[in-house]
Amino acid sequence: MKRAKLGFTLVELLVVIAIIGILVGLLLPAVQAAREAARRMQCSNNLKQLGLALHNYESAYKKIPPGWISAQGLMHTASDSGTGTDGWANWAWPSFILPFIEQTNLYNAMQVGDLDSRLALDNTQILAIIQSPAFSTYRCPSDSAPLLNNRRPVSGYDNTFREIAVTNYVGWNSGSYGWVPNSGGPPERYGIMGMNSATKFGSISDGLSNTFAFGERSYKDAVAPSGRTIRCGAAVMFNRWGTHRQNSRRNPVYGNTNTLGLGEGHINSIFSGSPTNPGGNNNSICARGAFSYHVGGAQFALCDGSVHFVSETIDWVPDIAVNSVYEYWGAMADGQVVSGIE
Repeated sequence: MKRAKLGFTLVELLVVIAIIGILVGLLLPAVQAAREAARRMQCSNNLKQLGLALHNYESAYKKIPPGWISAQGLMHTASDSGTGTDGWANWAWPSFILPFIEQTNLYNAMQVGDLDSRLALDNTQILAIIQSPAFSTYRCPSDSAPLLNNRRPVSGYDNTFREIAVTNYVGWNSGSYGWVPNSGGPPERYGIMGMNSATKFGSISDGLSNTFAFGERSYKDAVAPSGRTIRCGAAVMFNRWGTHRQNSRRNPVYGNTNTLGLGEGHINSIFSGSPTNPGGNNNSICARGAFSYHVGGAQFALCDGSVHFVSETIDWVPDIAVNSVYEYWGAMADGQVVSGIE
């Protein structure tokens, strides 16, 4: 007597495959959400490290690091003429705080502050360090940026533009349009970091727990309603010099925004606060402010070291005045102490 062969029929196999497909379809979003939650937590931890480094730097030097230091021969005050060459590199805050995020060896190898920043870029050995993946604390794992930032190249004396390591965190420069120190701009706009700044904690009269220290900016491209591609460009460790003072304040290619952020536009927005066309400019405002891959907002570290997810729906007015909750958080001494952050 022959025994019947055991096995699946074709119909049964197809049913099993269909069930597996349904289960995968149900589980995949949950897995992706869990992964993003882990990435967001790591991003938050990075910002906590930067906040702690800010406090340790202030404890050592009695001031927080400058947003960036204009190199020799470049504009140092508002009375200086616009000198130098567009694109020259300047040491900026991510370089200065390296010893306070356990990267003293990198700091020494790069000769931060001891060597002219332009000579550092022209030095093959130092350039290799600047282009290395060693700066993981400055990277949000949710951002899919390449290792090197081709959106914000900088040059040394040889005027060869170099792509250097991407960073995703910017020091906060202003509640609205950016300003360099002593430029004649309203002091109530100032954030904690600017060109040659030397902010003391005591100068943050709005309070450390009411003022932005660092924010996120992603590399991604945003698409305007018009279909135009807007490049957010993330950030880098050096500030890029722009000959014109206006560029040194807020231009996304030449100036403060290589290392700094400001409240000129809303979080995760491509619309600017233009006084002539409020909210209607399809431009690279995300390259000057905060933009992230996290759904619904971006993460910020406050000057007290705490980290908060700030919703993109936070109150913001599309004009150049400092007159909204988001802008109040960016300015350090505007006299407006408000709630509105988790």
